Formats: sequence, C-alpha cells, structure tokens
Amino acid sequence: MALPARSGNGNHRVIPVMNGLSETYLGKIASCNRALNLVGVTRQSLLQKYDGVRFRDSSLSKRAVFECLLEGNLEAATLDYFTAKCAPLIHFRDSRKPHEYAVDLVLGWLIEDGLLAVLKARGLRVKLDGRDRHREILGEFQISAQPDLRVETATGSRVVEIFADWKGTWRRKNHADLRDKKFGKLVSERAVMLGVSPITAEGFVIDFGRSNHGFRENFIAAYDKRGYTKTGVCEDLVPLDRAVSNLVALLGEQSAGNRAGSWFFAKLSEAVKKFLVRAKKLRDGGATR
Repeated sequence: MALPARSGNGNHRVIPVMNGLSETYLGKIASCNRALNLVGVTRQSLLQKYDGVRFRDSSLSKRAVFECLLEGNLEAATLDYFTAKCAPLIHFRDSRKPHEYAVDLVLGWLIEDGLLAVLKARGLRVKLDGRDRHREILGEFQISAQPDLRVETATGSRVVEIFADWKGTWRRKNHADLRDKKFGKLVSERAVMLGVSPITAEGFVIDFGRSNHGFRENFIAAYDKRGYTKTGVCEDLVPLDRAVSNLVALLGEQSAGNRAGSWFFAKLSEAVKKFLVRAKKLRDGGATR
C-alpha cells in the first residue's frame, strides 16, 4: 500500500506504507479522530506545531508520522523506528507489540495536544508538563508517572492527568484501573484526572486532592500485578465535551480565585504604600517644627 506525497518541487512521489495495524488499533485511531472532532480541534491546528520537526534520533518528520497515523497507516520506516525504540520496553508494553505501544503513545500525545488547545482557548493558563512533552519515545529509565498538564491556580498550580480508555472498558466493565506508581503520583501531586474514552465519546473528572476519589488497591489482571481500581465508574461518565467543560469549571474556578487573590494583595500592597508615604510626610512635618 502507498500514499502519494508532494515533494519539494511540487511533483508527487510515492511513500511506501505498511498498514501493520490490527482492527483494534484502527478502531483506536478512528476513536481518536472522533474525540478530537468532538472537542472542536482540527487536524491542521493540531499538527501545525510539528512542521519541520523531526524525531531526535531519526530523519522521520513528526508531522508526517502523526498525520499518516491519523489516516490509519504506518510508513514502513516508521514501523521500523517504533519497533526499534519500543522493543526494550517490555515492562511498559505488557502484551502489546512494540509498534502498538508506540501507536498508543502517539495517540495519547495527540489527545493531550488537543485538550491543551481547548483549555487554552477557554482561558486557562496551561502547559504540557509530562516527561514526554517533547514528543520523543523515552527509554526505560526516562519514563515517569509525571502528570501531563500543569495549570496555574489559586494555590500556585494544579497538575492534570489525561487518562485514556481506548477499548471502552469503563463503559463495558464499569471499572477503571491505574498502575500503582501512577496512582501514588496522582495522590502525592494532588492531581486532577480527566478520563477520556474516545471510543464511547465519554469522560469524567476526578480530583485527587480530595479523599473521595474512589480508587482502591486491587490485583489488576490486565497488568498481572497490583494496582488501584475504581468500580462503578459508569456513574461518573458523561459526554466528552461535558467532561472537558467540568474540568474547565473546576480549574477555572481555582484560577479565578487566584486572580481574585492577586487583585486583593495588589490592592492591599497599594494601600500599605500610601499609608507609609503619609506616615513619612507626618514625621517629616513634625521634625521641621
């Protein structure tokens, strides 16, 4: 299979493409596209920041790789690159093939980028904060559980974790699972989680700064290790656009509190300065008598 591409002189050249993707992954890609459309993010706006950017240790264009993947195809060179980079990541891949793990990474990045744009458009001061924010496939000892986004709030900042369910498990089985390290990081950072289920176009918001997040320690069969599970998650699921609005409302309220606090302290500082000026004038006036 091949895709036509425009070369530098305007002529078309043929790029060899290997569609080494299972029906499951083609479904994930379709769900990613649907979720981005649902929150109002166009492919052009999503990918334009990757123009002229290549993977650090490769000649592959990030925009070309991401765009080809959103079309449901893998260029042969991309498949080779993904396999080489992800084959050693056995602990993180679980039962996934190396290139499948890489595809999951990329789809996650694109969802993060889309939500970043939405949150900025709605007035939040937000930035990418995860270890993979530069969109490079990390080595085993570089991967961390650091949440994805950071938003300025009344307490300084809050971190936001984008938690994706690509198989519709939350709706079908009514539970959500977290690895133990990820759970510990979310609690210690008092993170806000935005759960995103692209395949069902649903989501939820959970504030780990509160004790009623609902996750409990459990053995996770899919990971073959202990982790944390939230049962009854269907009760929290709402349409994805509403979940995003709920996140904006939560963080926007805290950001508004931050702006109100800043305004209060600015006014207080101004009043103190005026008081000190007046006091100095009174002292100076008394000294000249």
